[in-house]
Amino acid sequence: DQNLDGMNAERLAQLVKREAEHSQFIVVSLRKPMLAASNRTIGVTQKRDGITKVTGVLLRDLGLSTEAETLATA
Repeated sequence: DQNLDGMNAERLAQLVKREAEHSQFIVVSLRKPMLAASNRTIGVTQKRDGITKVTGVLLRDLGLSTEAETLATA
């Protein structure tokens, strides 16, 4: 959804959310509408030394303020 305008990013997010009732999707996105529509969000970061860290992200109130937690507890 990176190259979509805001309206179409929201439409795509709603389509994925609707179809997720019957299917499972893995979506790579940084867009607010897609993150807000997701059931579960996993973040991946990479530090300077090349080591990646995987975290679960709790999204609160659609404002997308996040609280990181380890994947094991997500």
